[in-house]
Amino acid sequence: MAPGPCDNCESPHEDASGREEGECWRGCIVHVAHATVNPMNKKLDAFVHALTPKQRVRFAALAQTSVANIRHYITGRRVPSSATAIAMEHAADKLGAELPSLDRRDLNPTCRGCEYARACLVLKTKRKD
Repeated sequence: MAPGPCDNCESPHEDASGREEGECWRGCIVHVAHATVNPMNKKLDAFVHALTPKQRVRFAALAQTSVANIRHYITGRRVPSSATAIAMEHAADKLGAELPSLDRRDLNPTCRGCEYARACLVLKTKRKD
């Protein structure tokens, strides 16, 4: 049976060998679910899956990274730097309130223990109230 198009990005599947059924040959970010998600990045995974394909590209551009790098962060192949984690947090805020929240402390282990990151979260919470 010839593989059909990706349900998300509608790109054609070239060859199904080595891929799970329905997995996009282009590595469509929605199909990251077929890969192992790093437990540290479950919030990033949930956030990215809530985005449309156009929003994913915009999110990556606002965060000054690429959709491919975000896919690597989700699977744990790479860890975003502190600066990238901050940029991703700000990009998530710019995309809208109806999306799941994204916090730099969930993205980078250094930010998790940082006093500055905790202070920023307190200020961010106060601004929303």
